[in-house]
Amino acid sequence: MSRGSGDDHMLDSSLAGLQTSIDPVQEMTIRYPRILVIKAAFALLKDGKSIEHRDLEKTLQLFLSK
Repeated sequence: MSRGSGDDHMLDSSLAGLQTSIDPVQEMTIRYPRILVIKAAFALLKDGKSIEHRDLEKTLQLFLSK
């Protein structure tokens, strides 16, 4: 039974790292309307780009300047 507890500890430490990473889409919904953030995220994906904070912010600013 002690064998499983070591595995659980490794799992807990890996999950802790995932919880500290910030989702750019979720973060941007605090500052911008959710529908606009989703539209910008899909625009980035359509162009073959990954959704990174910097690119998402640029796309949102582009949409707002139209």
